[in-house]
Amino acid sequence: GIDMMITHEGGKGDFSYSVSGQLTYTRASWIHFEEEAYDTEAEKRVYQRSGNWINRSVGYVSDGLFMSQQEIENHPIDQDQNGNQTLIPGDIKYVDINGDNVITWEDQQEIGYNTGSPELNYGFNFMGKYKNFSLSLLLQGGSMFAGNVSGLARLPFNNASTPFTLHWENRFHPEKNPGGTLPIATAGVRQNNNRFSDFWLKNISYLRIENVRFSYNIPQFIPGIEFMQVYFAANNLYDFSNLGIYAGSFDPEAGLSHNNYPPNRTLTLGLSLNF
Repeated sequence: GIDMMITHEGGKGDFSYSVSGQLTYTRASWIHFEEEAYDTEAEKRVYQRSGNWINRSVGYVSDGLFMSQQEIENHPIDQDQNGNQTLIPGDIKYVDINGDNVITWEDQQEIGYNTGSPELNYGFNFMGKYKNFSLSLLLQGGSMFAGNVSGLARLPFNNASTPFTLHWENRFHPEKNPGGTLPIATAGVRQNNNRFSDFWLKNISYLRIENVRFSYNIPQFIPGIEFMQVYFAANNLYDFSNLGIYAGSFDPEAGLSHNNYPPNRTLTLGLSLNF
């Protein structure tokens, strides 16, 4: 891994500033893990740890959605191991990795990072002052980790879940929304759509405006008040991320589960006095 910080300070006349950037990167792999000898390529691809990154996720590779019943009937791959009789339009389609025309555990492969903390963290801090004005800005971000859209966050029609409008806006419907990117809306979990796959696993990168503070020191004009400052502060002002339709519903640092609150923004206008 690597950890580094760069700071620069300067100014001219009544203006002064300080700028700093920070970056931390750490990643680990299994050089050797005491495990059984795997006989097949599928076993090595799915289970082997030696020689692989610790933070990898293994699952199924998705290939869009089934758009019609005819597509399901003509599909050459037995996806449910029941002649595809349990599939309906709007279900997730999976890639047959090993080419045997049947979807089994052997069709899994590395699909992204593991869920948890970012392995790449970065930040930027700025502080500037001009006469009685001052501005501070803190940006913070992370990358090289993943979030799994899990639990009731995958489904609409659940009181125990946050009522995400994205379910309605993006669900597949053969007539009303044939271009939908989420599976067809059902009241319960469909086994086919609940596989651990890259359809739900999202590799995350984000940059957050963590804190902004702008202040003005009011010249002393009231007897007995030594210091007076008016300020505006914003916490968690905005996130730039690659979460797509999930960006407004989930905090990238908190995970993509139904019981995690979306990002909260705090705006403060205040007056500070010293007597």
